[in-house]
Amino acid sequence: MLRILFPLLALIFAGTAQAEWREARSKHFFVYSAGSEKSLRKATEDLEKYFFMLRFVTQVPDRPTPIPIKIYLMRNTAAVAETMGGGAGGVAGYYSASPRGPIAVGIRTDTGGEYGLSAQEVLFHELAHHFMFQYFPAAYPPWYSEGFADYYGSARILDKDVIEVGRPVDNRYLSFRGNNWLPVGRLLTAKSYADVSGRIDLLYSQGWLLTHYLSMQKKRAGQLKQYLAAINAGVSYAEARDRAFGKDAKALNGELHSYAGSSRLMALSLPFKPIDVGDIATRALTSTEEALINYDIQLGRGIRRSEARAFGQAVENASKRFPDEPHALRLRVEAHRAAGDHAAAKTALDRWLALRPNDALALMHRGELAIDSLANAKSTDAAAWQAARADLLAANRNAPKTPQILVAYYDSFLRRGELPPSGAQNGIMMAFDMVPQDDNLRQMVAADFEARGMIDEAIAVITPSAVQLHAGGDPDKMKRDAERREKYREVGDRRTETAQEMLTRLQAAKAKGATIAAAD
Repeated sequence: MLRILFPLLALIFAGTAQAEWREARSKHFFVYSAGSEKSLRKATEDLEKYFFMLRFVTQVPDRPTPIPIKIYLMRNTAAVAETMGGGAGGVAGYYSASPRGPIAVGIRTDTGGEYGLSAQEVLFHELAHHFMFQYFPAAYPPWYSEGFADYYGSARILDKDVIEVGRPVDNRYLSFRGNNWLPVGRLLTAKSYADVSGRIDLLYSQGWLLTHYLSMQKKRAGQLKQYLAAINAGVSYAEARDRAFGKDAKALNGELHSYAGSSRLMALSLPFKPIDVGDIATRALTSTEEALINYDIQLGRGIRRSEARAFGQAVENASKRFPDEPHALRLRVEAHRAAGDHAAAKTALDRWLALRPNDALALMHRGELAIDSLANAKSTDAAAWQAARADLLAANRNAPKTPQILVAYYDSFLRRGELPPSGAQNGIMMAFDMVPQDDNLRQMVAADFEARGMIDEAIAVITPSAVQLHAGGDPDKMKRDAERREKYREVGDRRTETAQEMLTRLQAAKAKGATIAAAD
């Protein structure tokens, strides 16, 4: 699962009375918020206009969204923290993606924080990440991933559908106090925190500034594209830097340093004809949905193994007053399965199927529970495995192109120790096309290619995950990162190596194969 957090320090906020929760459905979003229908509709319209602008500047055609992102607008940062299970102070928004679908959580009113970040700016930052990972899944240096999100996240939607892009992000200037500076040549080769000696603040701040500069200065037009293309072609970061920006990017370093001292950065105003945001349908959430919304969000972002049992009990307690509501029963099944309580999951599932016998997700869970039992018993009964998969196939017929179901069917073969057949492989590739942001799913696809001897394809798939802020060559940090991953490992994550470890191993296998071929 991919997850990105947007930290916001020194927040000042006032609590507000809880209002009725509503859902708005548009072309690209499901938006959930408490408050008036008018404010929800306006927020959804602005999101559609923001995505229109992103498609325009990146030349992405407006094709149907495979899975609309769900956006939850909470009342304040404390409410955001409540959706994060163990909690995390000072987080104003986050983005996460899994086969359940991508989600973003933000706040619906401005915080009044000292750095002037608006609620919309935080949300737009997260959605810029979503847009990049959804439509341009590739290997991105960390400075550019965050720089892109900051550059477009500060956009403002003005009257008459004018959208202002490239506004200054004032809080990023704080890193430059005392003449703090990271040589741009080093920034361009940084793959991780370790590569900038812990100056992550400069990586973010100069990443935003460099993205702004390269987007606005015509004399360097095309260089960023050349640099990113070289990295994705397997060229070293240093060589990609030198090819695009000159030896060690020395001239660019001086230019960016001068740019940082500019009294006022230029913003770009993009006037559009009236933007057609399409139909927006709104409805009030049911009492069940409203009461359990935090648990639904937590399931969307992933449950840590260490917290799964307590989470399962919390969902059980909260959903008891909705004994015949399919939505509540679905959450109970998911929560109990995460906790490993198959008996409680089956009890809720039986009731769910009694109410909705053809529900695709209910059929999927029944098949998965059967497969869990077979795998735990190390069963070799082919007929029993086939019977369990029958529910997964029925689920797929009832809800085709559902990533959760496609992943469950593929995984059923892995659980038996088999290489999944072509039909299952096609399914996992379809799921990956719909949710390319999910690192767990990306690694599963890479492993599938490796198992079939398709090493080049496996390397191409895993590279984007492998270059994201990994520990570099620092042994101590690699050990700390491994301990942290284990502490926060989520239910269902059976990975035995990091994406970086996988990439290193695959590259070694490729080199060995090339050596053997040359010797032959």
